[in-house]
Amino acid sequence: MLLTASPLTAPDAARHGLVNQLTGEGKALDAALALAGRIRANSPEAVRIT
Repeated sequence: MLLTASPLTAPDAARHGLVNQLTGEGKALDAALALAGRIRANSPEAVRIT
C-alpha cells in the first residue's frame, strides 16, 4: 500500500488490522474519548512503556 500510494478505505484498514474501531459518521470523537478513558485507567508507567 505504501509503495503504490493506493487509497485505503476505513473498512479496508480495519480488515488489515490498522485501526481498532470503526464508528458511524459523527461518532469518532466519542469513540476516541472512550478509548482515552480506557487508556487513562491504566497505570502511567504501563502507558509510558507501551
